[in-house]
Amino acid sequence: MLCASGAVARSYNCADPSSRPEGKWSLDANISQQVVADIASRGLGAPRHFKYRMCGSMENGQLIVLIGAFEIIDGAPACDSEEDFAVFYDPRNRMFGEVIPGVNLCVPAAPARAQ
Repeated sequence: MLCASGAVARSYNCADPSSRPEGKWSLDANISQQVVADIASRGLGAPRHFKYRMCGSMENGQLIVLIGAFEIIDGAPACDSEEDFAVFYDPRNRMFGEVIPGVNLCVPAAPARAQ
């Protein structure tokens, strides 16, 4: 969890349900391909060094894409690397927000069940 501009701590990890507090939407193939093309054209992390996880999120009432970037270490994505980062992407304007560094992208543990 990270704090963004003094806001309440939140997750920037698509695998964490708290990553999309205002809701979610499904990415289709066209949007996913657009995001990948824009990542490549803007040099947002060299593709051979990062693997990406994307999900649709609502932020301030707008549809955006949350992108988590996993560093590739020894041929595999590392969900807890200090180099991992997240970034928001506006699919309408094809613009990226500021990079959020040091994001833990591991799948959160399931809450323990009450017995």
